[in-house]
Amino acid sequence: MDKNKNNIGIFSGPIWEGTYYSFQDVPCTGDAFVEEDKWMESCQRQIQDIQASGCRYQEYLLPVIGAMVANENDKNNKNNLVVLDIGGGAGNGYPALKKVLKSFPMIFNVIENKSICKIGSEIFCGKEVNFFEKIPESLPKVDIAHFGSVIQYVDDWESFIKEVTKIHPKYILISDAFVGNIPTFITAQNFYGRKLAFRFLNIDELIECVENQGFKLILDTEYDRTMLGKRDPLPLGNFPENMQLKYSHHLLFAKNNVSQENY
Repeated sequence: MDKNKNNIGIFSGPIWEGTYYSFQDVPCTGDAFVEEDKWMESCQRQIQDIQASGCRYQEYLLPVIGAMVANENDKNNKNNLVVLDIGGGAGNGYPALKKVLKSFPMIFNVIENKSICKIGSEIFCGKEVNFFEKIPESLPKVDIAHFGSVIQYVDDWESFIKEVTKIHPKYILISDAFVGNIPTFITAQNFYGRKLAFRFLNIDELIECVENQGFKLILDTEYDRTMLGKRDPLPLGNFPENMQLKYSHHLLFAKNNVSQENY
């Protein structure tokens, strides 16, 4: 792979540029998720837009999966739904899921950085949404662990997934995963004026990692999203053809041999 760090330019076209051996090789310029005011403003605006839209279902599958699992819990006399939303912003997934569940009780836990946790706690003060900077040692038994557009930014993504599986969720939902039948590679993403390390991942590697923790893939669907103002395949024309991915994916895994009385 090309380790020439001068092949990353200012953001004037490509969202992703260059290929690197490791996250450490990418010429990152700070952490936009922590330091950038524009990102903080975006988090607040996303919640406002969701609420202004009537909390309708949008693009992630969490409201759909959540409704199905809540119904499953109700049939098995479990009177709530417990969600762990990793990288869940300022509680972005909560409003649409709450609207779907109506009066069915829910515990919605978000894992995020300190700044976003503060924003979310202020927005949802007094409601059934909790914010943490890391997975708490003690959690109610989790029904759904949701990774929302986050795996691609994690250096040691395999250990990250294994850490979440230690809390024994019934389901793992990975939304907006940049995976496909491509070789795994690392690149730089232009994001809010900064450059972040970003990984495109071979889909079989991701599936194998999760299934090795005792889960089974039960859903894999492409995610047709808007980028650069267009609802088209991902803009990766500056990469070799074998490294181009048309769409990100949503993947749902179910825990093998779950005993319902344990939940």
